Amino acid sequence: MERELMQKKYLTPKELQKILRVNYKTALKYAHEIQEEMKTEGYFIPETRSKVVLTSKVKRRFGI
Repeated sequence: MERELMQKKYLTPKELQKILRVNYKTALKYAHEIQEEMKTEGYFIPETRSKVVLTSKVKRRFGI
């Protein structure tokens, strides 16, 4: 399951929660921080209800 999630381009906080094994509030905090980083680096951020982040950013930040 986690391998399939890591193949996606974007991840939601709920998916981050499963991958990182943290609670939802922490996953949402990580998603917000990564989205801010994406904004400063000029990445496209889709306008969705849940904060989505690039899987590549998650891999780099958490060493996955």
